[in-house]
Parts: sequence; structure tokens; C-alpha cells
Amino acid sequence: MSVPIPASATFEPSVSLSVIIPAWNEEAVIALAIDEALRALSSLGVDFELIVVNDGSTDRTAEIVQAACDQHPRVRLVQHEENRGYGAALRSGFEASLSQLVAFTDADCQFDLTDLGQMLPLAERYEIVSGYRIDRKDSPLRCFYSWGYNTLIRGLLSSPLRDVDCALKVFRREALLRILPESQAFFANTEMFTEARLQGLSINEVGVTHRPRAAGSSSVSIREIPRTLSALLPYWWQRLQFPGRPTTQGTPSAAALLLLMLVAGFLLFRGLAYPLIEPDEGRYAEIGREMWRSGDWVIPSLHHEAYLDKPPLFYWLCATSFSLFGPTDWAARLVPAMSAWLTVVVAYLCGCRLLGRTSAFLGSMALALSFGFVTCGRFLVLDSLLALLVTSSLLTAYMAVSQQRLQWGWWLTSAICCGLGVLTKGPVACVLLAPPIIAHCWLNRSSSAPQLSQWAAYAIVTTLTALPWFIAAISRMPEFAKYFFWDHNVARFLSGSNHPEPFWFYLPAVFLACMPWGLLLLPLAKFLSSSSPRLRLHRSPALGFLALWSAWCLLFFSASTGKLPTYILPCVPAIMLLIGHYVHANCSPFAGSVFARVKAHAIFHRGIVYFSSVGVLFAGGLYLFGLDERVATLLHGSLWTALLFAALVLQKRVAPRVVYGVFCTAAFMATVKVTHDVLPAYANQSSALGASSSSVANLEEWNSDLLVACIVGNWGSVPFYLDRDDVTVFSEEAEGNVRSFIEQQGSTLLVIDDDLPADQRQMLVPRGAEVRELSTTSKATVLAVRVRQPPEPPIQLISADADDTPSLIVR
Repeated sequence: MSVPIPASATFEPSVSLSVIIPAWNEEAVIALAIDEALRALSSLGVDFELIVVNDGSTDRTAEIVQAACDQHPRVRLVQHEENRGYGAALRSGFEASLSQLVAFTDADCQFDLTDLGQMLPLAERYEIVSGYRIDRKDSPLRCFYSWGYNTLIRGLLSSPLRDVDCALKVFRREALLRILPESQAFFANTEMFTEARLQGLSINEVGVTHRPRAAGSSSVSIREIPRTLSALLPYWWQRLQFPGRPTTQGTPSAAALLLLMLVAGFLLFRGLAYPLIEPDEGRYAEIGREMWRSGDWVIPSLHHEAYLDKPPLFYWLCATSFSLFGPTDWAARLVPAMSAWLTVVVAYLCGCRLLGRTSAFLGSMALALSFGFVTCGRFLVLDSLLALLVTSSLLTAYMAVSQQRLQWGWWLTSAICCGLGVLTKGPVACVLLAPPIIAHCWLNRSSSAPQLSQWAAYAIVTTLTALPWFIAAISRMPEFAKYFFWDHNVARFLSGSNHPEPFWFYLPAVFLACMPWGLLLLPLAKFLSSSSPRLRLHRSPALGFLALWSAWCLLFFSASTGKLPTYILPCVPAIMLLIGHYVHANCSPFAGSVFARVKAHAIFHRGIVYFSSVGVLFAGGLYLFGLDERVATLLHGSLWTALLFAALVLQKRVAPRVVYGVFCTAAFMATVKVTHDVLPAYANQSSALGASSSSVANLEEWNSDLLVACIVGNWGSVPFYLDRDDVTVFSEEAEGNVRSFIEQQGSTLLVIDDDLPADQRQMLVPRGAEVRELSTTSKATVLAVRVRQPPEPPIQLISADADDTPSLIVR
């Protein structure tokens, strides 16, 4: 802000003034700058010194300044042997100054130093007085750059100045020594004033005169923009966003680990035997079954045709599970369930190193009690396995670069996990890993940032892990390389040929996936962006890494035009660890601080109210959609109503830790309900064979030679449950082929897509055939069809009489 000074005001100097002028290759104007400065300072009637810092000039700048020093004893020269930058020149001048007030300006004569007359009186009341250019005389392009930069730093750094780079400023010496710039470039001004704001120094801004450059050319060019940004962003990240000290590595607690394993194990492994949900679960289970039955572990197949959309690691694990436990739905689901369970364990063990034992436990428990994560762990898709491998590769990579020197053991472990991720879902595993690690090292100026040779070693280990299968697959099917890498990954990412959704699709998806902890996402965002000194000290570089990890994952998948909710599962462990640290640092119910306990009580009490209110509506919704019985609906609705009533009545009458315990218990029970009751009920409605899946193969009136056909739907669960390799799949246009198939076989089991119109269904079955409906779901109808054999035609015998005249004898 500007404080007007009356024209009659006079300044009675009680202190001396040092004026700093940094100069680099300014021979055309430096003599004029010194002369103007001497005349202006002499007119102020103050004791002053003029310090010119020659920043390694290659022209006659130093010679001209030295001549001025010889002529005027108040002029001093500070020499840099080589060019070190604007910020370094300012710092050298500041450190060489001797006066109680220190000012600086540029050597281009664009500022009238008589304006110091209105700034020095303000220096008695403010620790810093900064000028701003009233009528700027630079080119329109330079003015545009300056406007953009000032707007940027006001947004990022909350700068109080309208013109941070105005080169006419006055400091009290004791304040200046507290904010000396570390930056050697033009970012020095921004750094100094941000530090002044953070330290609470008093700042005043006053309008000053600006003139065209007297002579020579400016050393500021468009090339300085990336240099300044490369200084601005790391400074903002380290000093404002995540300035906290690294957390002391905590030793994992055996009791906490055991509790996490038990809770996650109960939620993930109990009751996995329910029908496969089409199309995803049926497809992946059948691919694993065909791999196990055929013994071909190189080329995955579906209905005995090559299925090259995904690499084989997930199918290998499913086939291995079938070899141990048989081809059952629960044996297939052991693979994602085990992956999710191990993700919880890895998140806790590595989280102890990143955030400390308490934050890691709270975050890992939130992960184990989140609806989306547990549901995906009980759903036969690849994303839980990918989430485990991406989580492991990112956490171990962070531990490799978090020390003074790169830790090779963790680095190569991360490379192996990344290679396994490539074997699970392709190059997306590398895409999710590299940017967060590179950004973290750059923003924190890490001394252990991997160099090119170390990244090469990482790439070699990752390649050696995944490459053998790719070579084997390409040698058998040369067309695989183009189809997988270009058509299925790059082209599909860009075109959105499958599941097109808007850019914002994952914002509500993340909120729902994290429930009930999604209620803390908004407070978490406020915690991560708060300028409060107390909260900033709780934000360590490890927390910044987790923020980079989750933000990059969301941004990458949001940029793709094709989206599915399960794609963002790899970012959920990072978000949950962030939530765990937020609870521990800001609103822990177990904290010694009364403020933290009161805040914990308010947050989790509000969460219980919201949670129970939604629970009442959810119970009613399950009944309306036929996913729950009336008695169960009344029971669950009553429990949620009772919890809501208790929360509203008791409010502050119970301890914060009790409120937190009730919230976690409610989360546990709700997760059990969603994953153990609702998901199986939905599976009964959405599978191809329905709840009768296990009994279809045992119908006594249909012998084991009965052939099976899928009409329109490419249902993988049909051959999986029947454990048959001769299931035929017909497209919608193949009506005549279906009828001929039924007539030839005599008896057939048909699995018909429920979307097929009724008139087309009737045309599939031969006239007069016996039809029996075995099951029907929202996905498909299962029909047993038997064609009645026509009556045996009369036998005609032809004999010849003696006169060779044929005669017909009908028997």
C-alpha cells in the first residue's frame, strides 16, 4: 500500500544509508548511474555510501567504477571474478554495506533516486519500504511478462506487493540480514519479500518514478523466464508448501501390524464365493482357467482365441490359484484380495519410514476401511494387483532417494516392482512412477536425485523383469507388438474408444472410493494449502511426495478420454496415508493438545452424523433395488437411525477418542455390509448364470455331452463354471447359424444376452423345440433347449415280380 508524504515533510536523518547498484556489462550507462546517484543522495542530506557490485563484467564496467572510486570516496567497488547472477550481486553488496539503512537500485538509470526522499521517512516506521512503478516505461512485452510474474507470485507465494521486482527498495539493516537471498538470479527479490512476510516483517509500498533506460541494453530477456520459474517452484514447494522436517523413521509396531492384517484379512478374504460378475470377472477367470487347462502360459486366450489386451501376470496368478484350489470363483478372487491385503501391509511398513508410526497406522487403517479399495479387492480385476505393484515401486523409490545418497537396494527393488507392474498392465506402471519421482527430486533439490546412469540401471532391471515374456509373445504372434503397445495403449488413451467420460469424472469417483474417509478430503486439501505456520511445519517432504503421487495419478487418468472408476486405484494408498497424517497432525483424538482433541471431536462427530444419515438412505435404496430383504433393511435402517439419534443427542458428552472409535466401527460395519452383502447380491443379479452357477453343470436330465452356446454375450463365466472348452459364441447377426447349431446337436444350453429383443430370441429356437428356463439375471437368460426328434418314416421295400415289374411293399 502507498502512504502519501506531504510535500513539506522533511527527514531529519539519524542513521546512515548504503545504496547498492549491481552491474554486469553496463559500460554504456554506469558512469551516468553513479553520477545521478551521487547528486540525488547528496541532495537528501544524509550520510551515505554508494556500493557498485561488478558481477564479472567482460567490458569496461569495472574500470569505469574504479575511476569513480578514485574520484569520490563515498563510492566503493565490490568485484566478482565471474558472473554469478543478479541475486548473488545483491547479496555481496548487502554484506559489504555498513549503514543502518540499505537501499538498492539498478544501473540502467530507470529510477530517480530522489524518490528516496519519500521512502526514508517511512523506514523509521517500517522495516522494509518497497517502491512500485507508477507509470512504467518498459516495452509492452516486458510489462506483460512483469504482470504475469507478479500475478503468479501473488497466487503462489501470497506476496503482498503489487510490483515485487521494482528495483528501488529500502531495508533496515537488522531486518535485511534476516532475509538475505539464497538465489543467485533475478528470483532474489521474490525470495527476500516472501521470507519477510513469513517472518512477519513490516512492509510498506510507495509509488516511485520510472523512466526509459538511459543507454545500453537490459540483461533481462525471455530466457530468464524458465530460469526464474525453475527457482520459483522449488522455493514455493520447499519453503511454503512442505517446509516441515523429515519425520523420524518409526519402527513398525507388531501389534498395529497384526491388527491391520486381521481387519484387512476379514474384510477381503471372508465370503469370496459368489457368482462372477460379467463381463470383467467372467472374462479374467476364464482366461486364467484356459491357461491352467491348456498349459500355455505365454499367450492368454479367451474362448481359445488369443487375448492380447493385457500382459499375463494376473492370469498366471489366477492359474496358479486354480492349480492349488481348483477352478472356483473364490480361488480366482484370492488374487485381487491378496493384492489388496499386501497393499495395506506395504503402506504401513513403508509409511512408518515416511510419516512415522502413528500416521502410517491411521492411514493404513483408513485404507483397509475404505469402500472403494475393499470392493476392488473383492472384485476380479487387474487394478488391485497393479495398485500393489505401483504402491511398492513408488514407496521403495522414495526411500531410495530420500537419503543423502541414492540407496541402490531400494532403487533396484523399485525397478523389479515396476517390471512386474508392466507385466500386469503394460507401460502404465512406468508412466505412474517416473514423473512423481523426478518432480520430487527436482522440487526438493535432492542431492540423491538419480542421474542418467542410475535411471539406465533402473530401466535395465525393469526391462529384464518384463522383456522375456514380451519376446516370447512377439515370436509367436508378431502382430502383438503393434496391437498391444500402439492400438491398446497409446491409441486407446488418446481416442477414448472404450468408456469415454468427461475430464472431471474422477473427482466424484475419488470421493466415493475413499468413503467414509472421503468426508476428510476437503479438510485435507485445506491442510495441504494452509499458510498457517503451525500447519506448514507438519507438512514434510514425504507428504509432498504423496501429494505428487496422488495428483499425477489423477491427472494422468483424467487426461485419458476413456475412463473406468477402478483405474485410479493406484492413487488411493497415497491419499489414505495423507489422510492418516492429517488426522495425526491436526485432529488426533489421542493428542495431548486440547485444541487437537476438540477439533477431532468436531470432525468425527460431524462424520458420524453425515455417515449415519447416508446409511439410512442407503438401507432404503438397497431394498428398492432388490438387493436386500425387508427384515434386513429394517434392521440396518434402525441401527443407522439409532446411531444418528445418539450422535445428535450426546454430541460433546463423550470423549474424542470414543467418537473416533465409533466412526471407525461404523466404517467397519458399513464396509462389511457393502462388500459382503451388497456386492454378492449384485453379483447374483449381474452374473451370466445367476445364483444357480454352481448347479447348472449338475442338472441330471442334461448329460455331460450337452453343448453350450452364448448368444451375443461373450460370457467368460459360462465355460468357467461348466469347466468346458467347447462353448460356442454367436454374434447377434448369426440367427440362422444358431438354429442350425441347435438342430444338429439336438440338446443345447443357450446363454442369451438379456438385451436381445424378445422377437429375436424366438427366432433363435427351432419351432417345436422343448425350452426350459434355468436362470435369468439382469445380464443373461439361461435356456435348456431340446429339439424333438421327428417320428421315424415308414420303411419302403421294393421287390421285383417275375416279369420284372417293380412293386411297393409298405410295412
